[in-house]
Amino acid sequence: MRALHIRPYHQFDGFFRPLVAVAPAILVIACWSSLPALLTQAPGAIFYMVVFISVLLGGAVPGLTTTLIFTLYQGLVLRPSTFTHPFLDPLSTLRLTMFSTTSVFIVFLIDSLRRSRMHARRDQEHLRLALDSAGIGAWDLCLATGAITCDEESRRCCGLIESPKYFSAMLLDHVHPGDREALTRRVREGLATRKDFREEFRIMLPDGGTRWLSGSGRSLVDREGKPRTLLGTVVDITPRKTLEQDLRRAIAVRDDFLSIASHELKTPLTALKLQIEVLLAWVKNPAELQLPRERLGELLTRSNEQLDRLALLINDLLDVTRATHDTFSINRQDLDATGLLQDIVLSLRSMASAANTTIQANIQSGVRASWDPQRIEQLISNLIANALKYGNGSAVELALSVDAEDTLLSVTNQGPGIAAEDFARIFEKFQRLDAGAAQGGLGLGLFICREIAVAHQGSIWVESRPKVGTTFFVKLPVHPAAASGEMGKHEPPL
Repeated sequence: MRALHIRPYHQFDGFFRPLVAVAPAILVIACWSSLPALLTQAPGAIFYMVVFISVLLGGAVPGLTTTLIFTLYQGLVLRPSTFTHPFLDPLSTLRLTMFSTTSVFIVFLIDSLRRSRMHARRDQEHLRLALDSAGIGAWDLCLATGAITCDEESRRCCGLIESPKYFSAMLLDHVHPGDREALTRRVREGLATRKDFREEFRIMLPDGGTRWLSGSGRSLVDREGKPRTLLGTVVDITPRKTLEQDLRRAIAVRDDFLSIASHELKTPLTALKLQIEVLLAWVKNPAELQLPRERLGELLTRSNEQLDRLALLINDLLDVTRATHDTFSINRQDLDATGLLQDIVLSLRSMASAANTTIQANIQSGVRASWDPQRIEQLISNLIANALKYGNGSAVELALSVDAEDTLLSVTNQGPGIAAEDFARIFEKFQRLDAGAAQGGLGLGLFICREIAVAHQGSIWVESRPKVGTTFFVKLPVHPAAASGEMGKHEPPL
């Protein structure tokens, strides 16, 4: 930010400025005796010059004061010797009148010009301050020569070297090829219609990157009405464009999620509705619709399973909301970690049987930890469910080991694996692998697993090799820190 310089002529304030402005007049009078020849030959020119200097240094008041001093000095000191009163000589009176009138005119003229220039300079500095504060660069293009003059902000936006002038062809070479034609067309339209124009375009930086700019321009015409100069501004809008792209991606993710969520919620509701309709028909007319007890129990069991599925989907959505608003909490308990994991494996046996595979447990005995049992069950269930879903029928292994500070959980399958570029993405909200698109789900399981691990001051990561298998690791501290709000990292340890 450049400093403001609003005092171009006077550098003295207060009481000293008038004294400095009147000083030349006093100096001339004091040196009269040593310069009689020069003052006798051209006293008026010297007096006018001193008045001019006084106005420049101090303004109207010192200029008028100097005029008054010289008028009195000419009337009292330089009067003709034949007259006793200085103002009785008609010629002297005319000379004094002309001097004072001309001097007053010079004073007000020069002071007006001085003030106008000072105000113009102040307005220019205000404009420069506004441009700098808004990050706006200014430039002008001479249409006759093609020379472009840019200020510092314009050069920064365009990534140009420190040089005051460029040519339009040189600058156009820095514009992204995809935007060059549109920018050229917009400038030509503005020149042809004499209207202001604005265009957003990309600029290629020396380091190989790109930057989004918003440029605007206005043409100045000569007396014949032909454009002679193009004035314009440029603004770096890269942050706005980045935000727009992020918003577009977020909207696309939201639309995909709404589509998936509506399908996932509708599937159990449809099945539940059909089962309830069968039961209602049986209640209304049990004689015609004879349902065996086994069939009735099967319908009720399936209805309960659909309700459980709906509850699970809704709970996942609620967990995402809590995590987004930093209200995701856990209820720690000092528990038998070995027994908890064994119970979880037993509860998931039926799921493994439905997938025609098994769950192998390699759990260290005698492990105790401070965990939230419901959240840990949710975490392990999500990881095993994913392993069964994408494991292509391979066996799933759940392992638990412990050292002095941490417990290490791992869930492994021998499925097709996960590409390395997807390792970070799969832990975000509403993310699903293409291979599992037909498997259903909201794409929230691994995101919730990460939040559970972080809430326990731990971390979660994945290791995988294509066509070999995938292992998810969860590291949780044995003795977590006190409720200090410290959270674990999402990245795997080095």
